[in-house]
Amino acid sequence: QVNSEFGITVWRKYLSEDMEIAGKAIGKASKFACVRASAVIDAPLDQVYDLFTDNSRVHEYNEYCKDVVDLEWLDAVTKVTHSLTGRPWSRDFVTRVHYREIDENTRLVVNRAEEHPRAALQKGYTRMEMPLGANLMRRLESDPSKTEFTLITHVNPGGVANTHFGSILTNRLSTDSPRQFLEKLGDAAVRSRTGRGAKKKGGGGVAALQTKIQSLSERRSLYLSVGGVMIAGAGYSWMK
Repeated sequence: QVNSEFGITVWRKYLSEDMEIAGKAIGKASKFACVRASAVIDAPLDQVYDLFTDNSRVHEYNEYCKDVVDLEWLDAVTKVTHSLTGRPWSRDFVTRVHYREIDENTRLVVNRAEEHPRAALQKGYTRMEMPLGANLMRRLESDPSKTEFTLITHVNPGGVANTHFGSILTNRLSTDSPRQFLEKLGDAAVRSRTGRGAKKKGGGGVAALQTKIQSLSERRSLYLSVGGVMIAGAGYSWMK
């Protein structure tokens, strides 16, 4: 555990280079910390989960996504999406996103890095590697009107972050981004619960995920918190 304050607890762990997640080795991303963070969100489970099925609201809690485009639906609950941070940080990432209702009290959103013919690398952009990540939501047993939220995020931002100094700086900032993510997610969920200030840009629900998103952060630009990569083995155990 790294720290716990304002209701958000953060852990940091380094994964071995030869560890495999969904059949893909961590590789060079092992130099970057994998971070787990958890908090209780003051909104019901379904309202929190809906925030992840509506691209038009991503900008409310994930400031690192400026543009999000759904490239293809692989089935009713799995899609491939392309996201860009915008300039000056100029990172992009392509992910396979899967939505899972584990039971009536648990929801999971996981991603994995993906290549797609409609997501060619744009000039001036660096593609990030995302070995591991997930967003796990559980109805709080002691108060069903609230949601216990846990995230895991592990990324290799690429570019200057791959240098010795860059990796040191990225790891120092690695616990800040998930904390900010949870703070903003909590605010967005409260807006959903109270019906105030939700900045909708389109329909919600898994069948309607697409759109344009804006906002970004200078201080934490090297560590981009994007929610989730396909979890396997130790990753899911760590979340529990």
